[in-house]
Amino acid sequence: MLSQVLRSSTSASRRSGFVRRFTKVSALSCLCLLGGAGLAQAATMAAGSLFGSPSQTVAVCYLFNSGETPVTISRFRITTRADFAPALTVNECGNFPATLAGGKSCGIAIAANNQAFNCAAEVGPGKADMRGSFEMRNGSGLVLQNTPMR
Repeated sequence: MLSQVLRSSTSASRRSGFVRRFTKVSALSCLCLLGGAGLAQAATMAAGSLFGSPSQTVAVCYLFNSGETPVTISRFRITTRADFAPALTVNECGNFPATLAGGKSCGIAIAANNQAFNCAAEVGPGKADMRGSFEMRNGSGLVLQNTPMR
């Protein structure tokens, strides 16, 4: 009789341990799937390095949402090749994260000195309907160089 009680309590203990482990594994799996889904949907659009000429004074980056659904811009910046982000002189997008409605565009600009610059944006839930352009201009506003963001 005592051996039956010991066997049943050992069996119950094994079952409860299994249930606890199964529950932990299931919870971790759900968290990984949910967390990964948000990350997998963000996309990077970028262009650079772009140099117009020694007479360049402004670097301008534009984004256009050609779709019907709003897109979130979580990060949008112009940087030097050393990854330094000068202060924006123009920001038509608002504070980041910003929402860009379907059919709308926005842009950012910096004062550009005699060096190459890059432009990058993190957008989501994806970039299929997004278009972008990066330009270097002189003091008269003449575009010296431009390239699409991909």
